[in-house]
Amino acid sequence: MRLTTTALPGVTLLEAPLDEHRFDKHVHDTYSFGITLKGVQAFSCRGSRYANTPGSVIAFNPDESHDGQPGTAAGFSYRMIYVEADVLEGFTKHQSLPHFRTASFHDPQLATQLMAAINAAQPKEALRAGQLLQNFLLQITERHGRLAINGTAPPCEMRARRMREYLQEHHAEDVSTNDLATVIGVSRVHANRIFNQAYGIAPHAYLNALRVLKVKQLITTGRSLVEAALAAGFADQAHMSRRFLASVGVTPHQYRSATINSPRPRSGHQNSIHF
Repeated sequence: MRLTTTALPGVTLLEAPLDEHRFDKHVHDTYSFGITLKGVQAFSCRGSRYANTPGSVIAFNPDESHDGQPGTAAGFSYRMIYVEADVLEGFTKHQSLPHFRTASFHDPQLATQLMAAINAAQPKEALRAGQLLQNFLLQITERHGRLAINGTAPPCEMRARRMREYLQEHHAEDVSTNDLATVIGVSRVHANRIFNQAYGIAPHAYLNALRVLKVKQLITTGRSLVEAALAAGFADQAHMSRRFLASVGVTPHQYRSATINSPRPRSGHQNSIHF
């Protein structure tokens, strides 16, 4: 797998060749758009199973759990572009962020636009890359996105949000199911069920994803791998490396190497690469 930074702050690329790697369930803190190039790319998201073939477009919302594995023995290859939420908002000019209704769809025109945006996202090509990416984001939002509508959430959704917020606030601690149940005032079994139904991922897997995201942030700010592991809540560097590889597809050391030449962030943004 190859990570590359782009001419656009807040936008990162991943190119994954044919292989047998299997991704554990994980989340990204960005919007993630991808295209299958070869083979069959199998993954689960929102309780559905997908088997993408060449030309199929992928769209993951931030904090949306998914996994990934080869759909056949021949493996697969794909490319992804990760776009921070405020970058998408700035390009599309909507007052609220879109929610993509399905994680996979066949749309040849969008697939062409996505590949053009990915290919243009090279150093010294910020103007062209930005225009092509904007074209893609405008089209995918118009065709497949649904703008968020403010309103009062149902009780179960509110409880799920509270648990998610608790995990975000206490990701470096040894959080138990009993802690989550106490926070929302239900049994441990009920707490697990509510979280799974809301986000499609178990609380412990979401906690692991949060820690991986924290490690990325710490690595890009110059912290050592040992420091990043402990600050994020992992038992040690070896524990962190196993979880990181299973979620990201590269080792923390490889990830750190890929971020060395990242472009400087815009004002108010952290310099980071996301998965």
